[in-house]
Amino acid sequence: MIVVNSQQARELDHQSEQCGVSTAQLMENAGKCVAEALMRRIHHKEGPVAVFVGKGNNGGDALVAANALALKKFQILLIQNENDFHSKKKELEQTSWILDGLLGTGLKGEVKGWMREAIEWINASGKKVLSIDIPSGLSADKGIPLGVAVRATVTVALGFVKLGSVLSPGLEFSGAVECADIGIPKDAKVSLPYHLLEPLYFKKNIKPRSNESHKKDFGHVVVIAGSEKMPGSGFLSSMGALRTGAGLVTYVVPKTGFEKFDPQYAEVMLAPVPAEQEGCFGQESVEAVLKLCENRQAVVLGPGLGQSSQTKAFVKALLPRLKIPVVLDADGLNAIALDTALLKERPAPTVLTPHPGEMASLLGWATDEIQKARVQVALDAAFLWQCAVVLKGFRSLIATPDGRLFVNPTGNPGMATAGMGDVLSGMIAGLIAQGWSADAASMGGVYLHGLAGDMAREEMGEKGLIASDVLGYVPKAIRLVEGLS
Repeated sequence: MIVVNSQQARELDHQSEQCGVSTAQLMENAGKCVAEALMRRIHHKEGPVAVFVGKGNNGGDALVAANALALKKFQILLIQNENDFHSKKKELEQTSWILDGLLGTGLKGEVKGWMREAIEWINASGKKVLSIDIPSGLSADKGIPLGVAVRATVTVALGFVKLGSVLSPGLEFSGAVECADIGIPKDAKVSLPYHLLEPLYFKKNIKPRSNESHKKDFGHVVVIAGSEKMPGSGFLSSMGALRTGAGLVTYVVPKTGFEKFDPQYAEVMLAPVPAEQEGCFGQESVEAVLKLCENRQAVVLGPGLGQSSQTKAFVKALLPRLKIPVVLDADGLNAIALDTALLKERPAPTVLTPHPGEMASLLGWATDEIQKARVQVALDAAFLWQCAVVLKGFRSLIATPDGRLFVNPTGNPGMATAGMGDVLSGMIAGLIAQGWSADAASMGGVYLHGLAGDMAREEMGEKGLIASDVLGYVPKAIRLVEGLS
C-alpha cells in the first residue's frame, strides 16, 4: 500500500490540478466519501453529528460532508469557531458522532488556542470520532501529536493513507483507517512514495521446492556471534536462519563459549575458533572465521559478541574482507559506531538491523532524537552507507539505498524481549542465502518475524512470550503468506 507524507499530499493536489481536476472537485468528492463512510456507521435514531470545521481544506471537506449528511436528514451541529465551541457546549453533549475536520496534513507547529481546547474536549467526551484524512493535531510526517491530537474511532484517508497514521504512536490515534478514492488522476504521482509493507512486495521470492532438492540448494549461513558470557544469541540467529528455509547453518563461536554451550537442537553446526582470554573474538580469530565463510551465501555478524576492545578490532578487521552479504546486528553495529566508513568498503550487500539505541551510537545522536525522526534517519542512513537499514521498534522501518521506505504492520509488544532481534537477523540472512536480494530479504524477514510473533501471541498471549516461542511459528507464517493470492 502506498503511503504519503504531507509534502507528497500537496504535490498530488497540484498535479491533479494540472491534470484537469480542481481542488474544489477533489474537496467535493472527499466530503461525499466522508459522509458515506459515516452513514455506514450511524443510524438516524442516534443524536446529531457534531461537525468540527477548521479553516483549511479539511474544513472544506467537513462542510461538504455536513451538507451531504443533512440532505440525508441527519441532524448536524456545526462548530466553526471558538464562539460556536463555547456557546454550544450543551448541544455538543447531546451529539452521537463527531466529525473531525479541524486540522489536516499541513499542520507544522503545536496546536494552540481554542482548537487545542476543542481536541481535549473531544477526547474526554467518550464519543465516537471520524477524522478526515488524519486526526487533527497528529503530524502527517512523524505520527506524533503536535501538543495534542484527536483520538479517532476511524480515519478516512483521502486518496492515500498518510504516513503519520501508520507510524507509532500515530496508529493509536487514527483508529481504523480506510482509504477513500477522491478522484486523484492516475497520472498524478509522487516520487519515492512510502509503503505500508505487504507480502506482495516480497512474496514472489517464495518458490516451491523441487522433489530433487538438496540442502545445498538453499544456501549456507554462517553466524558469527556469541561469547563466553552470551553464547545463546548466536544460536537464536542460527535457528532463525534455519526456520526461514536455509539449507545449512554454521554457528561460529569463540572456543571458550563453545565449551560451555549446550545446544538444544542438533541441526545447528558449531565451529569453535581461537578466542581471547576474555572468552570473546579477537584479532587471532579473523583468519579462522574467514576460512569458515568461504563458499557460503550469507553471514550474520554481531549478536552476543560483547564490546571488548579486542572484539571491536575483530569486527573492523573482518567486515571489509567478507565477500558475501552480511547482516550486521547488535554488538557488530556497536563495534563500528565510530568507524562507519567501513560500510562503504564492503564488497557485497550489507543489511543493518539497529534498534534506536544502536542507531544513535552509529550516528552520534541521542536515542530520543532518533525516535523523533525515525523515518528520515532510516532513509538517510540507507543512502549514506548504501545498505538496507532495518530500524527496529514497534512498526519497524525498512529503508533501501535507492530511497524507498517500508513501514512494517506486523508484530506486537510481546516481542519486546531478549533474543527477538537475534532471531530476526538470522531470518534475514536465511532468506539472502536462498537467493533473495538484501532489500527483499529485509522486507520479508521483518514482516514474517512480526507475523510469527502475532501468531504466537494469539495462542500464548503477550506476557511471557520469548524468542524461541516465535521461532516455532516462522514456518507457519511463511505458509500463510505463501497461500495468499
